[in-house]
Amino acid sequence: MQGVEIPQIPARRLVLWTLGVAAVILGFWLLIRFQEIVLLFLTAVILSTAVRPGVARLEKWGVARPIGILIIFGLVGLLLGLRLWATVAGVVEQMSALSQSLTEGYLLLRHWLQDSPNILLNRFLDILPENLQGLLPGGDQSAINNVEMPVANADEQGEKLFIGLAQAVAVAMLTFYWILESEFVKNAIFLLVPLPQRAAARQLVADIETRVGGYLLGQGLLCLIIGVMAFVAYLLIGLPHALLLAVFAGLLEAVPLVGPFLGAVPAVIIGLSVSPTTALWVILASIIIQQLENSYL
Repeated sequence: MQGVEIPQIPARRLVLWTLGVAAVILGFWLLIRFQEIVLLFLTAVILSTAVRPGVARLEKWGVARPIGILIIFGLVGLLLGLRLWATVAGVVEQMSALSQSLTEGYLLLRHWLQDSPNILLNRFLDILPENLQGLLPGGDQSAINNVEMPVANADEQGEKLFIGLAQAVAVAMLTFYWILESEFVKNAIFLLVPLPQRAAARQLVADIETRVGGYLLGQGLLCLIIGVMAFVAYLLIGLPHALLLAVFAGLLEAVPLVGPFLGAVPAVIIGLSVSPTTALWVILASIIIQQLENSYL
């Protein structure tokens, strides 16, 4: 039996392959090491794609691009501020009542599973925690900390709030910068592309930006429509906290695959706290809404 002949690889190609593999490994390491910064930058790029059409429209009306960006940011901030100012007190109160209703509904669900003659349902009960707190990572320990160290928890919450605000400001600044300077940055990158492929690369980037902007617009409209449909359905059913549950369902619509299911879970639990029939109506309404989305929207 003759031995397999090993192909001869030129040293230059071997070096290039080695450098390529090392660059990929280094890229993944940098991505993991600075994942928060990368995530903030990607968020800013996506937001700039959504804001750029409005800025371009204002630019056609004679408004300078920096002023147009500030106008859009100001309008969005004003709308959000007014919305929070008008609803924050009611939302906090409803959130407290919703938490209580979720707890009661979850306990009723456990009792129903425990009393069920079905063996599979009884087995399913074994993997569920005794309360909703157990569904969260470190739920029991956090409950202990809430009792023993309220001051420390307040400091921790304050630190998280400060970090969240700093990240929001960073995203806003990066979005502002990317809208202003993205063309210069992209032109500098296109200089690295060979001249025959440069036009195709420009077209590819333009197509990506158009598709991403359209996706964001479509996803936002879809979340809004699902939220409105869920709100109407919950009102017709007579479900408590219909607005908050509908907002939750609309927001989770943006999560692929499991989002619609997760968005309906709190509504089902709240419905179960009212009556099993209400929970069944909520499940039926969620199925109908998802069928309408899959078939038409």
